[in-house]
Amino acid sequence: MDSVRKSHQVFRLLVGSVFYQVVWFATVLSAGHVQRWWWGILSLLVFVGIVHFGWPALRQRVWWMLVISVGCGLIVDTGMIMGHVWQSPRILLPTPLPPAWLLFLWAAFGIYIALSLEMLYGRYGLAAFVGAIGGMLAYRGGALFEAIQWGKPLWLTTTILTLTWGFIFPLLVWVATRLRQQEQAARVRASRMHVAFM
Repeated sequence: MDSVRKSHQVFRLLVGSVFYQVVWFATVLSAGHVQRWWWGILSLLVFVGIVHFGWPALRQRVWWMLVISVGCGLIVDTGMIMGHVWQSPRILLPTPLPPAWLLFLWAAFGIYIALSLEMLYGRYGLAAFVGAIGGMLAYRGGALFEAIQWGKPLWLTTTILTLTWGFIFPLLVWVATRLRQQEQAARVRASRMHVAFM
């Protein structure tokens, strides 16, 4: 049974990783291009559809993480824009709100955490390390594709992004861990009720 569960987790990790990267490239490559703004939303909708219909047991966790991640993105990236850490071309949303393509990316990130990153649940130190490195590199990658432009010296921007993501990612992993615990408790209650009525 354990090997079946692990193979399901590996499969979810692969699917989530592939589709998260598809959304990342679609959103970053469409940033600032009015004629291509729909790439990000289309790739996000495909990711949502695959997860929603492919893993019905995870729907509640996935949707909660999508909403919570977008909320975090609004707060974090609005702060970054207001602090002149970086700028991006404006499509759909006014300054100082983050551009819509970036919110699509935050939504995909929430789905990715819910679907694929259970191996980090409860491992907040590791999540902080992964977030500090991965989050900073994701923004640096966005700058390489000219989706964003640095507003501060590179060393300062890198430090701000590393510290921010070293905090935000474990926070999101903590939320996902709590959601999974609630799912497990609900399953136990449902099975006890089923046994009681038999």
